[in-house]
Amino acid sequence: MQKCPKRDFLILAGDWNSRVGPTDPNVRDVVGSFTYGQRCSYGDRLHQFTRSHNLFITYTMFQHKPSQRITWHSNDGSTAAQIDHILIRQLWRSSVIKVTEGRVRGQNLEAIIRLSIVRMLGEKTEPFSVESGVKEGCILSPVLFNYCINWILIRALSSFDGVVLGLGINVSDLDYADDIEAVIADSATAQTMLNKIAYFSQLLGMKINTAKTKVMDLNIQSDYQLVLYGQELEKVDSFTYLSSVVDPQGGCDLDV
Repeated sequence: MQKCPKRDFLILAGDWNSRVGPTDPNVRDVVGSFTYGQRCSYGDRLHQFTRSHNLFITYTMFQHKPSQRITWHSNDGSTAAQIDHILIRQLWRSSVIKVTEGRVRGQNLEAIIRLSIVRMLGEKTEPFSVESGVKEGCILSPVLFNYCINWILIRALSSFDGVVLGLGINVSDLDYADDIEAVIADSATAQTMLNKIAYFSQLLGMKINTAKTKVMDLNIQSDYQLVLYGQELEKVDSFTYLSSVVDPQGGCDLDV
């Protein structure tokens, strides 16, 4: 235990031979409200172990019928107890959404760990696993994200010239966090550029939101249509970028 990094997702499971209930105010930091039977001396030792290592006994978090809290029966069926437990670090306690009796013979408990779900345009996505990353609010989050975006755009846009602004400055993209505006002078190669951005994004496990991605012609009119993930992107006559409205002539009159 001492060799495990403190922020690792740590789970301890097995036959602890420990009855941990009933709950009293002195142990609520490590045991939930839903236990079975009377606490024994091994239960006291398990309380001390979980507290010293900042763990929590997950099965006691969920309200099951008393009969469903039992994890062991004696051979003659006269004795029943809740002695098998799954322990998890307090840091990840909210990640456990369910602990149930195992459906496999010889397996007493099953823990269901939360998969990530995000809300997009008012709808929840399908659950997906997070294999690496940082917790929300961590100061490394924007640093790592900016590094990934920079890695993607350098590789995706290196072969495109973009447009030339005053003083001969060449611009291929305007970036602010995850708000990316790709600029290209040749509409014929726009699809290739978009495909490369999507490809390199996928290498890092990222995906472009087609519902939020728009196409706009500046100072030209064309009938080309960009496609992303098999879906045609919407063409618009104006676009709001970082709270500024850009019109088809590239001006800001609509913003005044």
